[in-house]
Amino acid sequence: PVSRRLLNPVREISRVNAASPLQQVARRTRSVRPPVSAGMSSAAASRAVWSINRQAPVADTLVRSLQPVARPPVIEGAASLVRSLSPADHARLVHLSDPVRISNVTQLQNRLEAIADTFARSGDPRGLFASVYAPTTARVLEARSSGRIRDVALSDALSLDFGKRYLENLHAHLQGKSVSDAWARYYELALASDKPSFRVLATGMNAHLTVDLPASLSAVKVPPTFKRDFLQAGRAMADGTPALVARVRKDHGLDLTRLVEGYAPGRALSHIFGPNAPSRAIFQGIRNEAWCQAHLLQLGGPSESFARRQIVASFRLRQGLLDLAPL
Repeated sequence: PVSRRLLNPVREISRVNAASPLQQVARRTRSVRPPVSAGMSSAAASRAVWSINRQAPVADTLVRSLQPVARPPVIEGAASLVRSLSPADHARLVHLSDPVRISNVTQLQNRLEAIADTFARSGDPRGLFASVYAPTTARVLEARSSGRIRDVALSDALSLDFGKRYLENLHAHLQGKSVSDAWARYYELALASDKPSFRVLATGMNAHLTVDLPASLSAVKVPPTFKRDFLQAGRAMADGTPALVARVRKDHGLDLTRLVEGYAPGRALSHIFGPNAPSRAIFQGIRNEAWCQAHLLQLGGPSESFARRQIVASFRLRQGLLDLAPL
């Protein structure tokens, strides 16, 4: 069964691509070590390197050997970018996604809501991510207002930088300009889809959490003392999963219930650890990885280069598994 193959990606990828034998994994695991620089003298930085990169050689080999199944064709030309949008809605989205016009988190939240509504009204799968991002950002603002987040100024700066990275790529995409590799994959899948799918949505989440989040954390220079607020924001977003599921169903007719619950094994875990335990664990795990990568980026030098390589490898590995899965 596909589910069993996905639980053992090494075996599955070896089956799909016989030219990449598993012996390569063993050789690379023995020979590759994280770089060490003068900026990594602290024990905390050292632990961060090993916590996120212990499996890096394996991930690198999987990324290189992975050949996604049934990859949709690249959509070329700006004319295809208005596939299901009226000229008025297209112009509205270009205006709403312009990050230069946004200076605070309230404006950001209003823009995200308007973008999600405009895409939903047109039935355009490119709006799937906005239908998730708008309610999750609202949950962070609620946590901020209720006092769960202590450093409000830093939290706002992070939310603003993080949100603008999504808007910058959407703005460029709508104008037929180049976007980041991660977001290019999202829009490629969305434009090639005849209906909304979990693969399209998860690709957007992969781009934003795996690639954009560590970049934003590094850009605003979050200190280690911000970790509590960072985790509080993650819990607030995870607690809003039911609202997220309802929003995606309303906007795009896509039911995420079984995937969020993790099917039968996930429901069993939810009975023990609380509602939606599998999705919460995956979400917080990716956010913790981003936190570690961000602090390596801030060190500069070899540590920064190493972190950038691993961010790309993590995105490609997760995306390869999404492309293999029948979602």
